[in-house]
Amino acid sequence: MPATHCTYDYAVVRVVPRVEREEFMNAGVIVSCPEMRFLEARIELDEARLVALDPAIDLDAVRAHLAAIPAICAGGAGAGAIGLMSQKERFRWLVAPRSTVVQTSPAHAGRCEDPGAHSIMALVVELAPDELWVQPIHRMVTGIESRVLRDGLAECFDVRPAGANNPDGVAALVREMTTTGALGLVDADGLALLVPRPELGNRMRDLPESMRDIDAARFDVGVLPTLGSAEVTYRHDAAATAAHVDKGTVDAAILLRAVTVDQIRGAADAGVRMPQKTTFFAPKPRTGMVFRSLDL
Repeated sequence: MPATHCTYDYAVVRVVPRVEREEFMNAGVIVSCPEMRFLEARIELDEARLVALDPAIDLDAVRAHLAAIPAICAGGAGAGAIGLMSQKERFRWLVAPRSTVVQTSPAHAGRCEDPGAHSIMALVVELAPDELWVQPIHRMVTGIESRVLRDGLAECFDVRPAGANNPDGVAALVREMTTTGALGLVDADGLALLVPRPELGNRMRDLPESMRDIDAARFDVGVLPTLGSAEVTYRHDAAATAAHVDKGTVDAAILLRAVTVDQIRGAADAGVRMPQKTTFFAPKPRTGMVFRSLDL
């Protein structure tokens, strides 16, 4: 069968626990292709991550609102008055701008050459700040004393005390890291800012320019050589990482700043690979195998 060209529109479904803060999680996608008489949604909510973002969220209400989206796509009296609208009207209603807990991204257009492609649904995101949720992956260190670690770090970083290791202190440290462009340290002596010194810049000169302001690269160049035989493990939540130090399950932690979408794009455009464990992001691309029958 000859290929045809079909245009389609899609929007990402978001859950925004506190609208005034504009923090959100992607929870699905809506795809509309009037030419194929196609309007469907796929919803996939990570409830544990949503609760971590807002412990007071009303999950039952969120589930109910999300469940209504595929029903409206399907249409019919079961979806209420909106379900009786035309397909185009239902899609426009679903993607209309809202200041509610469940909302969508702006609609984006695409073009498909495969008339059977509507049978495959995947979560689609763009390399844009409003499409990706990017968090840092912090480094936890076991097998080194605080004094030895701080002495080693002093060669490349100005180690500035930043208070006690408690939830409020960790939150303040993360904010200060963003303001000053520093890394963070959590150890038995408390919290500290790791402000880069000129020596770190000298050591990073051989790296591609797009890598020089990425904290994972700073860790590899300025921190990792000081750790000797200490073990490094990884965790993406700053508060949970600091709690491990407080409990004594690890000896120290180095907190990193999240990379920006512009930094990710810059690395991709330059054709360079960022250091391992640089980003923790959502939504995750789906992987697997797709089988489609062919009429020959």
